[in-house]
Amino acid sequence: MAKDKEISIEIPKPEILFILLILSVFSFLEFKVMTSRGLAFGDEGYHSILAKYMGDNKEYPVWNPILGSEDSKNGFFDNPFWHLLLGGFFSVFGFHEFIIKVLPPFIGVILVGLSTYILGKRIFNKEIGVIACIIAISVPSMVTYSLLAYKDTTFVLYFSLASMCLILGLISEKSKYFILGGVFSGLSFLTKTPAYVAIPLLLGSMFLFRLKEKKKTEIVLKEFLPVFLIFIIISGSFVLRNFVHYKTICAPLPLISDSTCYKKSSYEEKNKYEGRTEEVGVEGSAFRMGIMNYFSFSYGYLIFVPLSFILGLFLLFSRKSKQDILLLISVASFLPVAYFAFPGRAEDTSRFLLPLVPLIALISANYWEKIYVFVKNHYKHLALVIFITVLVFGYYNYIDKLKTMERVKEFSPAFFEACQWIRENTPKNSRLGVVIWAGATAYNCQREVGGGGGDVTLSQNLTLALSVLKMQGSTHVFIQKFSIGWNDEKLTERYPISFVDFLEKNPEHFKKIYENGPDLSQCKLRGGCDGTILYEIDYSNTTLIPKDVLSRS
Repeated sequence: MAKDKEISIEIPKPEILFILLILSVFSFLEFKVMTSRGLAFGDEGYHSILAKYMGDNKEYPVWNPILGSEDSKNGFFDNPFWHLLLGGFFSVFGFHEFIIKVLPPFIGVILVGLSTYILGKRIFNKEIGVIACIIAISVPSMVTYSLLAYKDTTFVLYFSLASMCLILGLISEKSKYFILGGVFSGLSFLTKTPAYVAIPLLLGSMFLFRLKEKKKTEIVLKEFLPVFLIFIIISGSFVLRNFVHYKTICAPLPLISDSTCYKKSSYEEKNKYEGRTEEVGVEGSAFRMGIMNYFSFSYGYLIFVPLSFILGLFLLFSRKSKQDILLLISVASFLPVAYFAFPGRAEDTSRFLLPLVPLIALISANYWEKIYVFVKNHYKHLALVIFITVLVFGYYNYIDKLKTMERVKEFSPAFFEACQWIRENTPKNSRLGVVIWAGATAYNCQREVGGGGGDVTLSQNLTLALSVLKMQGSTHVFIQKFSIGWNDEKLTERYPISFVDFLEKNPEHFKKIYENGPDLSQCKLRGGCDGTILYEIDYSNTTLIPKDVLSRS
Protein backbone atom coordinates (compact mmCIF):
# COMPACT_ATOMS: atom_id res chain seq x y z
CA MET A 1 0.00 0.00 0.00
CA ALA A 2 1.48 3.29 -1.05
CA LYS A 3 2.12 5.87 1.58
CA ASP A 4 -0.19 8.83 1.61
CA LYS A 5 1.53 11.78 0.12
CA GLU A 6 1.98 14.67 2.49
CA ILE A 7 0.53 17.91 1.28
CA SER A 8 2.28 20.99 2.63
CA ILE A 9 1.74 24.62 1.88
CA GLU A 10 4.79 26.81 2.17
CA ILE A 11 4.11 30.48 2.65
CA PRO A 12 6.93 32.43 1.01
CA LYS A 13 8.15 35.49 2.85
CA PRO A 14 5.62 35.52 5.70
CA GLU A 15 6.74 39.03 6.66
CA ILE A 16 4.98 40.33 3.53
CA LEU A 17 1.68 38.85 4.67
CA PHE A 18 2.28 40.35 8.11
CA ILE A 19 2.96 43.78 6.61
CA LEU A 20 -0.09 43.59 4.34
CA LEU A 21 -2.26 42.63 7.31
CA ILE A 22 -1.01 45.57 9.40
CA LEU A 23 -1.43 48.02 6.52
CA SER A 24 -4.92 46.72 5.76
CA VAL A 25 -6.09 47.09 9.36
CA PHE A 26 -4.58 50.56 9.83
CA SER A 27 -5.89 51.88 6.51
CA PHE A 28 -9.37 50.45 7.18
CA LEU A 29 -9.52 52.27 10.53
CA GLU A 30 -8.49 55.51 8.85
CA PHE A 31 -10.97 55.04 6.01
CA LYS A 32 -13.72 54.75 8.63
CA VAL A 33 -12.74 58.06 10.24
CA MET A 34 -12.35 59.89 6.93
CA THR A 35 -15.64 58.72 5.43
CA SER A 36 -17.60 59.55 8.59
CA ARG A 37 -16.41 63.17 8.78
CA GLY A 38 -16.93 66.23 6.61
CA LEU A 39 -14.13 68.12 4.88
CA ALA A 40 -13.89 71.18 7.09
CA PHE A 41 -10.68 70.94 9.12
CA GLY A 42 -8.00 73.52 8.32
CA ASP A 43 -7.24 73.68 4.60
CA GLU A 44 -9.18 70.54 3.63
CA GLY A 45 -11.95 72.57 2.05
CA TYR A 46 -9.48 74.89 0.29
CA HIS A 47 -7.64 72.06 -1.45
CA SER A 48 -10.86 70.20 -2.22
CA ILE A 49 -12.71 73.13 -3.79
CA LEU A 50 -9.71 74.00 -5.98
CA ALA A 51 -9.39 70.39 -7.14
CA LYS A 52 -13.13 70.31 -7.86
CA TYR A 53 -12.85 73.54 -9.85
CA MET A 54 -10.00 72.11 -11.92
CA GLY A 55 -11.90 68.88 -12.55
CA ASP A 56 -15.14 70.64 -13.45
CA ASN A 57 -13.55 73.26 -15.69
CA LYS A 58 -10.58 71.21 -16.93
CA GLU A 59 -8.53 74.32 -16.31
CA TYR A 60 -5.33 75.14 -14.45
CA PRO A 61 -6.25 78.71 -13.42
CA VAL A 62 -3.80 81.59 -13.28
CA TRP A 63 -5.61 83.34 -10.42
CA ASN A 64 -7.31 81.71 -7.44
CA PRO A 65 -10.90 81.26 -8.63
CA ILE A 66 -12.44 80.87 -5.17
CA LEU A 67 -10.80 83.38 -2.83
CA GLY A 68 -10.12 87.08 -3.37
CA SER A 69 -11.93 89.77 -5.36
CA GLU A 70 -11.60 91.37 -8.79
CA ASP A 71 -9.00 93.91 -7.70
CA SER A 72 -7.31 91.77 -5.05
CA LYS A 73 -6.41 88.24 -6.07
CA ASN A 74 -3.84 85.61 -5.21
CA GLY A 75 -2.07 83.91 -8.07
CA PHE A 76 -2.68 80.18 -8.28
CA PHE A 77 1.02 79.33 -8.08
CA ASP A 78 0.88 76.72 -5.34
CA ASN A 79 2.61 73.37 -5.94
CA PRO A 80 0.04 71.76 -8.25
CA PHE A 81 0.43 68.00 -7.97
CA TRP A 82 -2.26 67.30 -5.33
CA HIS A 83 -4.81 69.51 -7.06
CA LEU A 84 -3.96 68.04 -10.46
CA LEU A 85 -4.21 64.50 -9.10
CA LEU A 86 -7.66 65.04 -7.61
CA GLY A 87 -8.79 67.21 -10.51
CA GLY A 88 -7.69 64.48 -12.92
CA PHE A 89 -9.82 61.91 -11.12
CA PHE A 90 -12.80 64.29 -11.16
CA SER A 91 -12.44 65.11 -14.86
CA VAL A 92 -12.48 61.39 -15.72
CA PHE A 93 -14.94 59.95 -13.18
CA GLY A 94 -16.90 63.05 -12.19
CA PHE A 95 -16.81 64.63 -8.76
CA HIS A 96 -16.98 62.14 -5.89
CA GLU A 97 -16.09 63.28 -2.38
CA PHE A 98 -15.16 59.68 -1.60
CA ILE A 99 -12.02 60.09 -3.73
CA ILE A 100 -10.83 63.01 -1.60
CA LYS A 101 -11.44 61.07 1.60
CA VAL A 102 -9.82 57.80 0.54
CA LEU A 103 -6.62 59.04 -1.11
CA PRO A 104 -4.82 60.48 1.99
CA PRO A 105 -4.99 57.26 4.08
CA PHE A 106 -4.29 55.13 1.01
CA ILE A 107 -1.13 57.13 0.33
CA GLY A 108 -0.15 57.72 3.98
CA VAL A 109 -0.62 54.14 5.15
CA ILE A 110 -0.48 51.69 2.25
CA LEU A 111 1.93 53.41 -0.16
CA VAL A 112 4.24 54.95 2.46
CA GLY A 113 4.19 51.72 4.47
CA LEU A 114 4.96 49.47 1.50
CA SER A 115 7.66 51.74 0.09
CA THR A 116 9.36 52.02 3.49
CA TYR A 117 9.31 48.24 3.90
CA ILE A 118 10.44 47.35 0.37
CA LEU A 119 13.20 49.94 0.03
CA GLY A 120 14.24 49.65 3.69
CA LYS A 121 14.67 45.93 3.12
CA ARG A 122 16.83 46.52 0.05
CA ILE A 123 18.97 49.17 1.72
CA PHE A 124 19.48 47.21 4.95
CA ASN A 125 17.58 43.96 5.58
CA LYS A 126 14.05 42.60 5.96
CA GLU A 127 13.99 43.03 9.75
CA ILE A 128 14.76 46.72 9.44
CA GLY A 129 12.22 47.02 6.62
CA VAL A 130 9.43 45.50 8.72
CA ILE A 131 10.22 47.55 11.84
CA ALA A 132 10.59 50.79 9.85
CA CYS A 133 7.24 50.18 8.15
CA ILE A 134 5.44 49.78 11.50
CA ILE A 135 7.10 52.89 12.93
CA ALA A 136 6.46 55.05 9.84
CA ILE A 137 2.71 54.45 9.66
CA SER A 138 2.16 54.71 13.43
CA VAL A 139 4.02 57.97 14.15
CA PRO A 140 1.32 60.39 15.42
CA SER A 141 2.18 63.18 12.98
CA MET A 142 1.90 60.69 10.12
CA VAL A 143 -1.46 59.47 11.40
CA THR A 144 -2.65 63.08 11.64
CA TYR A 145 -1.95 63.95 8.01
CA SER A 146 -3.15 60.59 6.71
CA LEU A 147 -6.52 61.70 8.10
CA LEU A 148 -6.51 65.14 6.46
CA ALA A 149 -7.22 65.94 2.81
CA TYR A 150 -3.91 67.76 2.51
CA LYS A 151 -0.99 67.30 0.11
CA ASP A 152 1.42 66.29 2.90
CA THR A 153 1.20 62.49 2.69
CA THR A 154 1.96 62.71 -1.04
CA PHE A 155 5.05 64.78 -0.29
CA VAL A 156 6.15 62.24 2.34
CA LEU A 157 5.82 59.47 -0.22
CA TYR A 158 7.76 61.22 -2.98
CA PHE A 159 10.54 62.69 -0.83
CA SER A 160 11.19 59.38 0.94
CA LEU A 161 11.12 57.52 -2.40
CA ALA A 162 13.55 60.05 -3.89
CA SER A 163 15.93 59.66 -0.94
CA MET A 164 15.79 55.88 -0.75
CA CYS A 165 16.02 55.34 -4.53
CA LEU A 166 19.12 57.54 -4.68
CA ILE A 167 20.64 55.63 -1.77
CA LEU A 168 19.95 52.34 -3.58
CA GLY A 169 21.41 53.77 -6.78
CA LEU A 170 24.64 54.70 -5.04
CA ILE A 171 24.82 51.33 -3.28
CA SER A 172 23.88 49.06 -6.18
CA GLU A 173 25.12 51.29 -9.03
CA LYS A 174 21.99 50.36 -10.99
CA SER A 175 20.74 53.09 -13.31
CA LYS A 176 17.06 52.32 -12.66
CA TYR A 177 17.35 53.66 -9.12
CA PHE A 178 19.01 56.87 -10.31
CA ILE A 179 16.20 57.37 -12.85
CA LEU A 180 13.54 56.73 -10.19
CA GLY A 181 15.37 59.11 -7.85
CA GLY A 182 15.13 61.83 -10.50
CA VAL A 183 11.43 61.16 -11.12
CA PHE A 184 10.49 61.27 -7.45
CA SER A 185 12.66 64.35 -6.86
CA GLY A 186 10.73 66.16 -9.59
CA LEU A 187 7.38 65.02 -8.21
CA SER A 188 8.42 66.18 -4.73
CA PHE A 189 9.13 69.62 -6.19
CA LEU A 190 5.61 69.70 -7.66
CA THR A 191 4.01 68.66 -4.38
CA LYS A 192 5.20 70.88 -1.53
CA THR A 193 7.19 74.10 -1.10
CA PRO A 194 9.91 72.72 1.30
CA ALA A 195 11.12 70.68 -1.68
CA TYR A 196 12.43 73.92 -3.23
CA VAL A 197 15.23 73.74 -0.67
CA ALA A 198 15.39 70.08 0.36
CA ILE A 199 15.54 68.46 -3.09
CA PRO A 200 18.44 70.56 -4.51
CA LEU A 201 20.33 69.93 -1.26
CA LEU A 202 19.59 66.20 -1.44
CA LEU A 203 20.72 65.89 -5.06
CA GLY A 204 23.76 68.10 -4.52
CA SER A 205 24.86 66.22 -1.39
CA MET A 206 24.46 62.83 -3.06
CA PHE A 207 26.45 64.07 -6.06
CA LEU A 208 29.29 65.35 -3.86
CA PHE A 209 29.34 62.10 -1.88
CA ARG A 210 29.69 60.12 -5.10
CA LEU A 211 32.36 62.50 -6.37
CA LYS A 212 34.39 62.01 -3.21
CA GLU A 213 33.93 58.26 -3.47
CA LYS A 214 34.75 57.79 -7.17
CA LYS A 215 37.13 60.76 -7.58
CA LYS A 216 36.32 60.79 -11.31
CA THR A 217 34.03 63.61 -12.39
CA GLU A 218 33.08 62.09 -15.75
CA ILE A 219 31.85 58.83 -14.15
CA VAL A 220 29.78 60.67 -11.55
CA LEU A 221 28.34 63.04 -14.15
CA LYS A 222 27.34 60.06 -16.29
CA GLU A 223 25.45 58.58 -13.33
CA PHE A 224 23.81 61.79 -12.19
CA LEU A 225 23.09 63.44 -15.55
CA PRO A 226 19.83 61.46 -16.01
CA VAL A 227 18.82 62.37 -12.44
CA PHE A 228 19.35 66.09 -13.02
CA LEU A 229 17.71 66.07 -16.46
CA ILE A 230 14.60 64.21 -15.29
CA PHE A 231 14.30 66.48 -12.26
CA ILE A 232 14.66 69.62 -14.40
CA ILE A 233 12.14 68.41 -16.99
CA ILE A 234 9.48 67.58 -14.38
CA SER A 235 9.98 70.58 -12.10
CA GLY A 236 10.92 72.96 -14.91
CA SER A 237 7.47 72.79 -16.46
CA PHE A 238 5.98 74.22 -13.27
CA VAL A 239 8.71 76.86 -12.87
CA LEU A 240 8.34 77.91 -16.51
CA ARG A 241 4.56 78.16 -16.15
CA ASN A 242 4.96 80.51 -13.17
CA PHE A 243 7.51 82.64 -15.02
CA VAL A 244 5.15 82.97 -17.99
CA HIS A 245 2.23 84.11 -15.83
CA TYR A 246 3.93 85.96 -12.95
CA LYS A 247 7.47 86.73 -14.21
CA THR A 248 8.90 84.89 -11.18
CA ILE A 249 8.87 81.44 -9.57
CA CYS A 250 6.55 82.68 -6.78
CA ALA A 251 8.49 80.93 -4.03
CA PRO A 252 9.23 82.07 -0.45
CA LEU A 253 12.98 82.07 -1.06
CA PRO A 254 15.63 84.75 -0.40
CA LEU A 255 16.23 87.25 -3.22
CA ILE A 256 13.09 86.13 -5.07
CA SER A 257 10.33 88.72 -5.37
CA ASP A 258 6.73 87.57 -5.28
CA SER A 259 5.09 90.97 -5.82
CA THR A 260 3.76 89.97 -9.25
CA CYS A 261 2.20 86.81 -7.84
CA TYR A 262 -0.65 88.82 -6.37
CA LYS A 263 -3.10 91.44 -7.56
CA LYS A 264 -3.07 93.76 -4.59
CA SER A 265 -5.66 96.44 -4.14
CA SER A 266 -4.36 99.94 -3.49
CA TYR A 267 -6.79 100.06 -0.59
CA GLU A 268 -5.21 99.56 2.84
CA GLU A 269 -7.37 99.00 5.89
CA LYS A 270 -6.99 101.41 8.78
CA ASN A 271 -8.23 99.21 11.60
CA LYS A 272 -5.78 96.44 12.50
CA TYR A 273 -6.22 93.17 14.35
CA GLU A 274 -4.18 92.37 17.44
CA GLY A 275 -3.20 88.93 16.16
CA ARG A 276 -4.40 85.77 14.46
CA THR A 277 -5.50 83.56 17.35
CA GLU A 278 -4.53 82.75 20.91
CA GLU A 279 -1.13 81.04 21.09
CA VAL A 280 -2.05 78.05 23.20
CA GLY A 281 -1.08 74.41 22.72
CA VAL A 282 0.17 73.68 19.21
CA GLU A 283 -0.59 77.28 18.17
CA GLY A 284 2.61 78.27 19.97
CA SER A 285 6.10 77.32 18.77
CA ALA A 286 7.73 74.00 19.57
CA PHE A 287 10.04 75.84 21.98
CA ARG A 288 7.15 77.57 23.71
CA MET A 289 5.26 74.30 23.89
CA GLY A 290 8.33 72.56 25.31
CA ILE A 291 10.60 70.30 23.27
CA MET A 292 9.59 67.14 25.14
CA ASN A 293 5.92 68.00 24.70
CA TYR A 294 6.54 68.68 21.03
CA PHE A 295 8.25 65.31 20.56
CA SER A 296 5.34 63.60 22.30
CA PHE A 297 2.86 65.49 20.12
CA SER A 298 4.65 64.66 16.86
CA TYR A 299 6.24 61.28 17.53
CA GLY A 300 4.38 59.72 20.44
CA TYR A 301 5.92 57.86 23.35
CA LEU A 302 9.35 59.34 24.08
CA ILE A 303 10.86 55.93 24.83
CA PHE A 304 9.73 54.61 21.46
CA VAL A 305 10.49 56.75 18.38
CA PRO A 306 12.38 59.78 19.82
CA LEU A 307 14.69 57.67 22.00
CA SER A 308 15.28 54.94 19.41
CA PHE A 309 15.94 57.61 16.76
CA ILE A 310 18.61 59.27 18.91
CA LEU A 311 20.21 55.91 19.73
CA GLY A 312 19.93 54.94 16.07
CA LEU A 313 21.83 58.10 15.14
CA PHE A 314 24.64 57.13 17.52
CA LEU A 315 24.68 53.68 15.93
CA LEU A 316 24.90 55.06 12.39
CA PHE A 317 27.62 57.57 13.33
CA SER A 318 29.68 54.85 14.98
CA ARG A 319 29.16 52.25 12.23
CA LYS A 320 29.61 54.62 9.28
CA SER A 321 28.67 52.16 6.57
CA LYS A 322 27.85 53.56 3.13
CA GLN A 323 24.12 53.09 3.74
CA ASP A 324 24.40 54.84 7.10
CA ILE A 325 26.16 57.89 5.68
CA LEU A 326 23.71 58.23 2.79
CA LEU A 327 20.74 57.96 5.14
CA LEU A 328 22.23 60.68 7.34
CA ILE A 329 22.80 62.87 4.27
CA SER A 330 19.14 62.46 3.32
CA VAL A 331 18.01 63.61 6.76
CA ALA A 332 20.52 66.48 6.76
CA SER A 333 19.08 67.82 3.50
CA PHE A 334 16.01 68.84 5.50
CA LEU A 335 17.93 70.77 8.17
CA PRO A 336 17.32 74.22 6.56
CA VAL A 337 13.59 73.45 6.53
CA ALA A 338 13.80 72.51 10.21
CA TYR A 339 15.66 75.75 10.97
CA PHE A 340 12.84 77.86 9.54
CA ALA A 341 10.06 75.58 10.81
CA PHE A 342 10.88 75.44 14.53
CA PRO A 343 10.19 79.12 15.37
CA GLY A 344 6.70 78.77 13.88
CA ARG A 345 3.63 77.01 15.22
CA ALA A 346 4.32 73.55 16.65
CA GLU A 347 1.57 72.20 14.40
CA ASP A 348 3.30 73.61 11.32
CA THR A 349 6.72 72.41 12.46
CA SER A 350 5.38 68.88 12.70
CA ARG A 351 3.87 69.18 9.22
CA PHE A 352 6.98 70.66 7.57
CA LEU A 353 9.17 67.88 8.98
CA LEU A 354 6.71 65.12 8.09
CA PRO A 355 8.68 63.92 5.01
CA LEU A 356 11.45 62.81 7.36
CA VAL A 357 9.20 60.25 9.08
CA PRO A 358 10.13 57.24 6.87
CA LEU A 359 13.83 58.14 7.20
CA ILE A 360 13.47 58.59 10.97
CA ALA A 361 11.73 55.21 11.00
CA LEU A 362 14.68 53.61 9.18
CA ILE A 363 17.17 55.07 11.65
CA SER A 364 15.06 53.97 14.62
CA ALA A 365 14.63 50.52 13.06
CA ASN A 366 18.41 50.12 12.89
CA TYR A 367 18.54 50.43 16.67
CA TRP A 368 15.67 47.98 17.23
CA GLU A 369 17.24 45.52 14.78
CA LYS A 370 20.49 45.68 16.75
CA ILE A 371 18.60 44.64 19.88
CA TYR A 372 16.83 41.91 17.88
CA VAL A 373 20.14 40.45 16.65
CA PHE A 374 21.60 40.53 20.17
CA VAL A 375 18.61 38.73 21.67
CA LYS A 376 18.50 36.24 18.80
CA ASN A 377 22.18 35.35 19.29
CA HIS A 378 21.71 34.70 23.00
CA TYR A 379 18.04 33.79 23.44
CA LYS A 380 16.83 32.69 20.02
CA HIS A 381 13.22 32.02 20.99
CA LEU A 382 12.85 35.42 22.67
CA ALA A 383 13.88 37.42 19.60
CA LEU A 384 10.27 37.67 18.44
CA VAL A 385 9.57 39.73 21.57
CA ILE A 386 11.39 42.66 19.93
CA PHE A 387 8.94 42.72 17.02
CA ILE A 388 6.03 42.38 19.42
CA THR A 389 7.37 45.32 21.47
CA VAL A 390 7.64 47.51 18.37
CA LEU A 391 4.16 46.48 17.26
CA VAL A 392 2.63 47.21 20.68
CA PHE A 393 4.27 50.65 20.94
CA GLY A 394 3.29 51.38 17.35
CA TYR A 395 -0.30 50.30 17.93
CA TYR A 396 -0.75 52.52 20.99
CA ASN A 397 0.94 55.45 19.24
CA TYR A 398 -1.43 54.91 16.34
CA ILE A 399 -4.67 54.31 18.21
CA ASP A 400 -4.15 57.25 20.59
CA LYS A 401 -3.76 59.66 17.68
CA LEU A 402 -6.60 58.02 15.75
CA LYS A 403 -8.98 58.65 18.66
CA THR A 404 -7.74 62.23 18.95
CA MET A 405 -8.30 62.84 15.25
CA GLU A 406 -11.80 61.40 15.46
CA ARG A 407 -12.59 64.23 17.88
CA VAL A 408 -10.56 66.87 16.05
CA LYS A 409 -12.31 66.22 12.74
CA GLU A 410 -15.73 66.64 14.31
CA PHE A 411 -17.07 69.91 12.96
CA SER A 412 -20.16 71.95 13.65
CA PRO A 413 -23.31 70.15 12.41
CA ALA A 414 -24.97 73.57 12.25
CA PHE A 415 -22.28 74.71 9.80
CA PHE A 416 -23.00 71.86 7.37
CA GLU A 417 -26.74 72.45 7.77
CA ALA A 418 -26.28 76.15 6.97
CA CYS A 419 -24.16 75.37 3.91
CA GLN A 420 -26.85 73.07 2.57
CA TRP A 421 -29.38 75.90 2.99
CA ILE A 422 -27.03 78.32 1.23
CA ARG A 423 -26.54 75.94 -1.71
CA GLU A 424 -30.31 75.55 -2.10
CA ASN A 425 -31.49 79.12 -1.41
CA THR A 426 -28.90 81.63 -2.60
CA PRO A 427 -27.82 82.54 -6.16
CA LYS A 428 -24.75 80.68 -7.41
CA ASN A 429 -22.93 83.97 -7.93
CA SER A 430 -23.38 84.93 -4.26
CA ARG A 431 -20.23 85.93 -2.43
CA LEU A 432 -20.01 85.22 1.30
CA GLY A 433 -18.08 87.93 3.12
CA VAL A 434 -16.37 88.11 6.51
CA VAL A 435 -15.78 84.35 6.53
CA ILE A 436 -13.21 82.93 8.95
CA TRP A 437 -13.39 79.30 7.82
CA ALA A 438 -12.84 80.31 4.19
CA GLY A 439 -11.79 76.98 2.67
CA ALA A 440 -14.41 74.96 4.54
CA THR A 441 -17.10 77.48 3.59
CA ALA A 442 -16.12 77.67 -0.08
CA TYR A 443 -16.16 73.88 -0.42
CA ASN A 444 -19.20 72.98 1.65
CA CYS A 445 -21.36 75.97 0.66
CA GLN A 446 -20.14 75.92 -2.97
CA ARG A 447 -19.98 79.71 -3.06
CA GLU A 448 -17.17 82.23 -3.49
CA VAL A 449 -15.88 83.62 -0.22
CA GLY A 450 -13.75 86.55 0.85
CA GLY A 451 -13.93 90.08 2.07
CA GLY A 452 -14.00 91.47 5.53
CA GLY A 453 -10.99 92.82 7.36
CA GLY A 454 -10.50 95.24 10.21
CA ASP A 455 -12.41 98.12 8.63
CA VAL A 456 -15.48 95.89 8.47
CA THR A 457 -15.29 94.03 11.78
CA LEU A 458 -13.55 96.57 14.02
CA SER A 459 -14.51 100.05 12.82
CA GLN A 460 -18.15 100.22 14.00
CA ASN A 461 -18.55 102.61 11.07
CA LEU A 462 -21.56 101.62 8.95
CA THR A 463 -20.59 103.64 5.87
CA LEU A 464 -17.00 102.40 5.93
CA ALA A 465 -18.01 98.77 6.51
CA LEU A 466 -20.57 98.78 3.70
CA SER A 467 -18.21 100.57 1.33
CA VAL A 468 -15.44 98.02 1.91
CA LEU A 469 -17.83 95.06 1.57
CA LYS A 470 -19.19 96.51 -1.68
CA MET A 471 -15.68 97.02 -3.02
CA GLN A 472 -14.93 93.37 -2.18
CA GLY A 473 -18.06 92.17 -3.95
CA SER A 474 -19.70 90.59 -0.90
CA THR A 475 -23.43 89.85 -1.13
CA HIS A 476 -23.79 88.20 2.29
CA VAL A 477 -22.12 88.07 5.69
CA PHE A 478 -21.77 84.53 7.05
CA ILE A 479 -21.18 84.28 10.80
CA GLN A 480 -20.22 81.07 12.60
CA LYS A 481 -21.28 81.47 16.22
CA PHE A 482 -18.63 79.05 17.46
CA SER A 483 -16.00 81.56 16.25
CA ILE A 484 -17.42 84.60 18.04
CA GLY A 485 -15.01 86.21 20.50
CA TRP A 486 -17.30 86.68 23.47
CA ASN A 487 -14.64 88.77 25.22
CA ASP A 488 -14.48 90.98 22.12
CA GLU A 489 -11.05 89.70 21.08
CA LYS A 490 -9.62 91.58 18.11
CA LEU A 491 -8.23 88.51 16.34
CA THR A 492 -8.45 87.53 12.67
CA GLU A 493 -9.85 84.10 13.58
CA ARG A 494 -12.60 85.51 15.78
CA TYR A 495 -15.69 87.65 15.22
CA PRO A 496 -15.58 90.30 17.96
CA ILE A 497 -18.97 90.21 19.69
CA SER A 498 -19.10 93.97 19.15
CA PHE A 499 -19.14 93.31 15.38
CA VAL A 500 -22.00 90.81 15.63
CA ASP A 501 -23.93 93.30 17.79
CA PHE A 502 -23.18 95.92 15.12
CA LEU A 503 -24.80 93.71 12.46
CA GLU A 504 -27.82 93.10 14.69
CA LYS A 505 -28.30 96.85 15.25
CA ASN A 506 -28.39 97.57 11.51
CA PRO A 507 -31.05 95.18 10.13
CA GLU A 508 -31.93 97.53 7.28
CA HIS A 509 -28.50 96.85 5.76
CA PHE A 510 -27.76 93.41 7.20
CA LYS A 511 -30.96 91.42 6.78
CA LYS A 512 -30.92 88.16 8.71
CA ILE A 513 -32.23 85.54 6.28
CA TYR A 514 -31.06 82.38 8.04
CA GLU A 515 -30.05 81.33 11.54
CA ASN A 516 -29.62 78.02 13.31
CA GLY A 517 -28.50 77.05 16.79
CA PRO A 518 -29.36 79.03 19.95
CA ASP A 519 -29.98 82.75 19.52
CA LEU A 520 -27.25 85.22 20.46
CA SER A 521 -28.68 86.04 23.89
CA GLN A 522 -28.58 82.36 24.87
CA CYS A 523 -25.09 82.00 23.45
CA LYS A 524 -23.88 84.93 25.54
CA LEU A 525 -25.32 83.39 28.68
CA ARG A 526 -23.65 80.07 27.90
CA GLY A 527 -20.33 81.68 26.97
CA GLY A 528 -20.48 80.17 23.50
CA CYS A 529 -22.55 77.87 21.30
CA ASP A 530 -22.84 76.14 17.96
CA GLY A 531 -24.77 77.73 15.12
CA THR A 532 -24.57 80.17 12.24
CA ILE A 533 -26.18 83.37 10.98
CA LEU A 534 -26.47 84.48 7.36
CA TYR A 535 -27.10 88.15 6.64
CA GLU A 536 -27.99 89.47 3.19
CA ILE A 537 -26.35 92.83 2.55
CA ASP A 538 -28.52 95.70 1.33
CA TYR A 539 -26.39 98.53 -0.06
CA SER A 540 -29.33 100.81 -0.89
CA ASN A 541 -30.31 103.94 1.03
CA THR A 542 -26.75 104.78 1.97
CA THR A 543 -24.02 106.83 0.36
CA LEU A 544 -21.00 104.58 -0.15
CA ILE A 545 -17.43 105.81 -0.21
CA PRO A 546 -16.12 105.55 -3.79
CA LYS A 547 -13.39 103.00 -4.35
CA ASP A 548 -10.80 105.58 -5.42
CA VAL A 549 -11.49 107.61 -2.28
CA LEU A 550 -11.12 104.50 -0.12
CA SER A 551 -7.78 103.81 -1.75
CA ARG A 552 -6.52 107.34 -1.07
CA SER A 553 -7.80 107.73 2.48
